[in-house]
Amino acid sequence: MQPATFSQFKKSLTDRVDLSLEIRDRLAGTAPLDIYNVCESLDISQGQMTSWMADFLSFPLVSTINPATLLLGVLPVSFARQNRVVAMSDEKSGRSFILSNPFDWILLNTLKKFFSLQRDTLLKLAEPGHIDLLFEQSGEAPVTMTAVRAERPREVPAGPVEKMSLEDLKEQPIVAIANNILYSAVSERASDIHIEPKVGNTVVRFRIDGDMRDVYTRQKTTGVMLISRLTALAGLDITDRRKPQDGAVEAVIAGKTFKLRLATTSTPGGESLIMRLLEPGVKAKDLQSLGMTETQVRSMIDFADRWALISLFFMKVPSTGRCD
Repeated sequence: MQPATFSQFKKSLTDRVDLSLEIRDRLAGTAPLDIYNVCESLDISQGQMTSWMADFLSFPLVSTINPATLLLGVLPVSFARQNRVVAMSDEKSGRSFILSNPFDWILLNTLKKFFSLQRDTLLKLAEPGHIDLLFEQSGEAPVTMTAVRAERPREVPAGPVEKMSLEDLKEQPIVAIANNILYSAVSERASDIHIEPKVGNTVVRFRIDGDMRDVYTRQKTTGVMLISRLTALAGLDITDRRKPQDGAVEAVIAGKTFKLRLATTSTPGGESLIMRLLEPGVKAKDLQSLGMTETQVRSMIDFADRWALISLFFMKVPSTGRCD
C-alpha cells in the first residue's frame, strides 16, 4: 500500500456517507492514525469503519478473535497493546497478523523489519475494541457474572467431569473464550447465543436480526468446558448433562448490564446450550428506526387502530353472536 491509498479510501467514504461541507473538510485533513476519531462525526461505529476498510482493501474481516489461536511471544505485549496488533496462527501461511488500522505505515514498517512481515503474510482487520478486549482479559475480565436463579449459587461438585477437573474450568483460556464470545455477541447486537456440539467439534452461533450465523468453531472438549463454565455460573448442575436445565445470570459486558437466560438440552452430539441476552431498561425502538418509511408507519398505525376498534366491537357483541 502507498500513502495515496489512504486518500482514495477517504474519497470512498464521501461516496458512502452524505456529509456536510464541514465534515468533508475535516475528513480530508484526517491523518491515517486518526481515522477512527472521525467515526462520531460520520455517525458510524468503529466496527462499520473497520468493515469499510476491509472491503476497500480486500482484507479479511475478523468479527471474533479466538484467543486459543494467538501466537504468544511473537510480539511484545506492550507493543501489541499500544499498536492494537496481535499475531495468530494461520493454516496456510503459518502466521498472520490482526490489526485495526491498516494505514498505520509506521506499524507496517516495524512489523516488516522486526517481526517477519513478508509480502505474502496475511493481514486481517478487527475493530479496535475487539483487540483491546484481549489485553483486558489478561488482567481483570471485562465480563462479570452473578447467578440470579437462587438466593445463593449452587456449589459445583468436585470431581472429574468428562476427564476435566474443576480446576480446568478456571483456566484463563476458557475464561477468555467465554468472555470473547459474550463481548462479540453484544458488539454484533445478537439476541441469542447457541453453543451446539457436533460430531467432531463445537459450533457457536449468533442470532442477529433473526438470522442464525456460525461465528465460532472450537474443539469438542473445549466446547464441553465452555458450556460447563457458563452453566456453573448460572448455578446449574454441570454433572447432569442428560436432563434439560434452565437458569439465569446477570452479566456486566463492556460496562452494560445484561440478564442472560440459559437453557440446556441433550442432543446426539452432547449437551447444547442456548443463551438469550436481555438488556433491562432498554426502550423499544420506533417503527422508523426499524427501517419503515413514514408512509409505512402511518399505514401500520392506521391498521392497528382499525383492528383495535374491530376487536373492541366484537368484545361488546352478546354471546349469541347477534348485534340487534
